[in-house]
Amino acid sequence: MGDFYFTPLFVAGMAVTAYLCIILVLCLKFRATTTGRLAIVLVTCASVYSLFFTISFSYFDPALNGLLVFLQLPSRLLLPVLFFLFILIYFGETDTLSPGFLAGVLFIPLLLLVFAGTNPVHGLFVSNLTTTVSGGIVISSFTPEIGFWVNSIYTYTLIVAGVSLALSRFFRSPRIYRLQIAMLLAAFVLPFFIHIILILAPGSPVTVIFFLVAFTVSASALYIATSRFQLLTLTPVAFPVLLNRMTDGVFIINPEGLIVEANPAAARIIGKEREILIGQPIGSLIPWGPEPSRADDGPDATMTVSLPSGGEPRFYDQRVIPLPGNGQTDSGTILVLHDSHTRHMTELSLKQANEKLQLLTSVTRHDILNSITALMGYLELARDGPISTETAEALTGAMEQTDLLRSQITFTRDYQTLGLESARWQDLTEVLRRFIPEGAVSLVQASPSLAGVQVFADPMLGRVFYNLVDNSLRHGRGVTVIRINTYETPAGLIITYDDNGAGIPAKEKERIFEKGHGKNTGLGLFLVREILSLTGITIREDGVPGTGARFVILVPRGGYRASGQAKPAGG
Repeated sequence: MGDFYFTPLFVAGMAVTAYLCIILVLCLKFRATTTGRLAIVLVTCASVYSLFFTISFSYFDPALNGLLVFLQLPSRLLLPVLFFLFILIYFGETDTLSPGFLAGVLFIPLLLLVFAGTNPVHGLFVSNLTTTVSGGIVISSFTPEIGFWVNSIYTYTLIVAGVSLALSRFFRSPRIYRLQIAMLLAAFVLPFFIHIILILAPGSPVTVIFFLVAFTVSASALYIATSRFQLLTLTPVAFPVLLNRMTDGVFIINPEGLIVEANPAAARIIGKEREILIGQPIGSLIPWGPEPSRADDGPDATMTVSLPSGGEPRFYDQRVIPLPGNGQTDSGTILVLHDSHTRHMTELSLKQANEKLQLLTSVTRHDILNSITALMGYLELARDGPISTETAEALTGAMEQTDLLRSQITFTRDYQTLGLESARWQDLTEVLRRFIPEGAVSLVQASPSLAGVQVFADPMLGRVFYNLVDNSLRHGRGVTVIRINTYETPAGLIITYDDNGAGIPAKEKERIFEKGHGKNTGLGLFLVREILSLTGITIREDGVPGTGARFVILVPRGGYRASGQAKPAGG
């Protein structure tokens, strides 16, 4: 039996081995994931490597030391391969992990392991293996042969390839993922870097300490990245995978308008290879203005473009998203193309069918109104002749009903256009200026709080205020003042409409918005509620009977904004 050297280095080596085993246990909770299982294998190899390495520099027996060096080889050969595979999986390059690729990656390490096991026969892996003791440390020295150098070149080729991939993703990733990638690099690069020093300066206590420290740092980095930054579950693999598998075309464009990246869907839409697209000006391929559409442009920020596809035009929704830079200017833009051809053609068909229906109803309504006008003329002529009192009363009732029918037919013209056009931002002051009836302009007092306030509503918003004013004039019994004000609440913007008329009886406050209820056609306030509801705006009446009507309109948050310096007033 050989001599055993119990030194502080042996204690340190066993402590590092125990620490690696603890990390191995902690990694077991990730065994359900592919990266988790790979991490378990990695830490297992590192633990075995650390154990045999510690024993090899503490026990002097030439035969045993040769065996211990050989037992370290599987871990030494597999660790760089596992590291490289881990990098590929972590960054989403799973498409390359075919059985053939895995067999090719593992072929050289397995061949070298057999080559090292048969080294006593041919001596082509290492030669002149000797064991000496210096300063209480057992030193195994040897002469590297061709097998050793093949192993070294292959190992560091894999390391360089993995590190290059990690660094390329590092500079394109958000901060949280940069921390993960930094932990990943520290976990795997440091031990191999120290191993080079160990080969170049064997037997140095400082080198051994560095190697053990490297294993400790590697295990710590892996644990921190796993537990704190969720290395094995919060994976930035989603970003490249998402980009490559999106059905929407995505272009990344630099400030000069040149394409710097395009996903496969974008190449398919344009009909060119992805590599050919890189470096081309986007304006030569897609209609694209110099000013990108920003998120605060509202619902109209997306535009529809037509691109040739197989000789036929195909429609796409185009969205241009700015990439913020360090200064006032953007560092680039992202252009997204969403295939909207089916929807666009459906909308076009519906639009054409609706236009035909609109034409038919307009012509029919025009003819009906002409007939009603003629009918009222005949009723007037009949009432002017020598008739009995009963007949005159009947004719008067017929005329009233005919006039009501004409009002209802006219209402269908307004209701027909409701919702046909897209909602848009409308300035309240401008809406009041254009739609308040001329005879009521002197009665309406608009608060300064309306200045600069815009509401996202149906284009018929002006009809809301027209009908409210008309309702006050018709039924308010002597209205002399109408006040319109705005103020903000946690629920949104409140627009109040007050008059000093007779007010609304308590039992009528909800019924006034029902279709057909009222003294005239019963359609004005019904239309008001319908117009507002299209964009989620509500209206209610909460005035005090006898002191005037008061309508409260609530515009939800996101449905209003203040242009310029104007802000909705508090109240």
